[in-house]
Amino acid sequence: MASNEDISQITEMLYAVGNAPRAQEMAEEFLQKHPNHTTVRAILGHSLASQLKHEEAHVQIIRILKDEPRNPKFLTLLAELSMNTGRYRDALGQYDKALKYLPDFDAAIGGKAETYLRMGKPKQALRVLKAAGVAVDKLNQPSMSKTMADAFIRTGQEEEAITLLEHMLPLDPKIPLEQRRALLFSLATAFMKLERFDEAFDAFINANGLVAGRWTPDREIERHEHARSTVTRQRLEAVPKPDIDASNIVLIVGLPRCGSTLTEQIIDAHPLAHGAGESTKLPEIANSIQDRFNLEKPWPLCLDSMTSDQLTELARDYIDHLSFKAGGARLLVDKQLGNFNWLDLIQVMLPGAKVIHCMRHPMDLGLSNWTNRFAAGQCAWSDTLEDIAGTWHRYEALMDHWRDVCTMPMLEIRYEDLVADTEGLARSIIEFCGLEWDPACLRFWETKRTVLTLSQDQVRQPIYTRARGRHAAWGDRLAPLRAALGPSIDHYEQP
Repeated sequence: MASNEDISQITEMLYAVGNAPRAQEMAEEFLQKHPNHTTVRAILGHSLASQLKHEEAHVQIIRILKDEPRNPKFLTLLAELSMNTGRYRDALGQYDKALKYLPDFDAAIGGKAETYLRMGKPKQALRVLKAAGVAVDKLNQPSMSKTMADAFIRTGQEEEAITLLEHMLPLDPKIPLEQRRALLFSLATAFMKLERFDEAFDAFINANGLVAGRWTPDREIERHEHARSTVTRQRLEAVPKPDIDASNIVLIVGLPRCGSTLTEQIIDAHPLAHGAGESTKLPEIANSIQDRFNLEKPWPLCLDSMTSDQLTELARDYIDHLSFKAGGARLLVDKQLGNFNWLDLIQVMLPGAKVIHCMRHPMDLGLSNWTNRFAAGQCAWSDTLEDIAGTWHRYEALMDHWRDVCTMPMLEIRYEDLVADTEGLARSIIEFCGLEWDPACLRFWETKRTVLTLSQDQVRQPIYTRARGRHAAWGDRLAPLRAALGPSIDHYEQP
């Protein structure tokens, strides 16, 4: 029988190699018998946070801190959670508290610097690191190395970043998987910024290769096939109407890196609008319908079985969730891009709701997804250029189907048009949302709103056009993506 210490080490190893769900499962099972084991509870907190289960993670961390309120490791874990949920001021205070008890604690120093990076203050991040006496030629702490390298990159010191990161190579396999990926992505980004595309390409191959093979599209393929074979315009129109007016709801859909954050920021800058971010509520509702109402089949195979009362219940659940922290806003915006999978449910559940479909050239969108590191468990299809193309084809086919069968108001926005004629498109977006024009919508970068997506730096500045057509600079290196996309490129360029 394994000892408590053995189980703790196995659980920590599972988390380190990127299997957060299994680490969570094992930690929860162990804690049922040993609820006071703080190390395993901390791993549980880490595992939950890495799966974006922030509220559950917070409960676990607070429980640990009740017993050990001065433990710098646990204070740092709480600070990391605050940082990852956009509570930057809280995070800074928690990191400072950890450093009060352990002034040379690398994780807290690096975390504090990372928080300043998230706030768009790379110079302040470097000051934190330098004040702590961090020396580039002696730095071997993975997370701190990444933070310093990213600060160098964002202050135009790419060569310094490369020197620092190459000092860490080859990476020790004992370093947790996601930390190794993060270091390689930072190295690749530094090369890319310097337009050293051969070296950048190789570094991105290595970074994505650490997790290659984890994406399996079977469930997505099945869901899309069900939608295309089941959902017709006649069936949608025959579904009983819920007792709901959702005309104050706008859903932004598409694939990641399509300009959706920019679109949301333009709307959110309006004094009567509230951007709720990437809510997971609608997919949760869609996936719960069968069990919730004890139906024989899941959505959308149960489309003909839905009643007005059931749809009303679902709609109220969704709207109540979306309205949380909305204040007096008249318009609510849900930017969960994956909601493009559920436009049929949106139409029957939320009468009056509007959809904005954000699009971007498939080569630029594919490159942007491939060269950005998503959180563990998110967008696993972006690990290879071929899987990116496969995802594009399925998305393209489903959106073509929705255009044929769905009748809710839908505005389609191309990223290339939005950056070329920002005011014209912004006015069209605001009009589509049913709001009067407000000049604040063109000053979206001035908002104090926290953005947690990969686009957080871009939306802190005015519109720029350098991301348009950026795939061209990579030349034949992107031939696998170009070949895999095939006719989709012409389809987009000549709609």
